Amino acid sequence: MTMIDFRKLTNQELIEKCDQITVDLLDKRLLILNNSLKDTSVLGKLKKDTARIRTIINERKSNE
Repeated sequence: MTMIDFRKLTNQELIEKCDQITVDLLDKRLLILNNSLKDTSVLGKLKKDTARIRTIINERKSNE
């Protein structure tokens, strides 16, 4: 997702999305340990999505 897509979500939806991405990230790391994951660039994408979500949440908190 892009920043524009994330900004359309509410704070609660962002928190849920961040939790979901964190679970996906852990699953992908386990797949790497089992040598089952072919595309390891997914990890970086998931980390960046998590950082984007946290940035938006922090921006909204500072604006309140």
